[in-house]
Amino acid sequence: MNDNYPQEHFQRDYCRFRDEVTRGLRWDGTVIVGHQHDEKALDEWLSKLCHYYLTCEPQARAWIRETFADANLLWQLNGFPLVLCRHIRTPSDIEAAKMAIAALAIVDQRVDDREYSNSLRKVYYVSEKAGVPIKALLREVAILAGTSSLPTRELFMAWAK
Repeated sequence: MNDNYPQEHFQRDYCRFRDEVTRGLRWDGTVIVGHQHDEKALDEWLSKLCHYYLTCEPQARAWIRETFADANLLWQLNGFPLVLCRHIRTPSDIEAAKMAIAALAIVDQRVDDREYSNSLRKVYYVSEKAGVPIKALLREVAILAGTSSLPTRELFMAWAK
């Protein structure tokens, strides 16, 4: 585990996050409605989650993907790369691009294909326009995803060509 953010802290924070995100939510067939939360706190926690995903051991990455099986949580995480795209403007914004790819790796293509593809496409093109080495980042995260997330790994490697 990552000494800076041990798994027990992650699990505690995840439970808080899950409770906050799912409180008062309902799915109307197309969108999540009735959601009100502290966007800044949510974004900070998702950033921490993505960083943890990139630095933890493979077993912990698999555990994170399994933990994010709830549809409401997946939708929140799938939208996070679009938030991060607002911060990708120059080649030095590599960390935001990497966090966006990590979020997509955690989602692991478990939301609507169009939404997932839209997020990936936006991260790719915004990063490329800013001069961020997006292909190298996709390869790096694909390798981290490993064989436990084979479809996502293959997708990222295809985009990295």
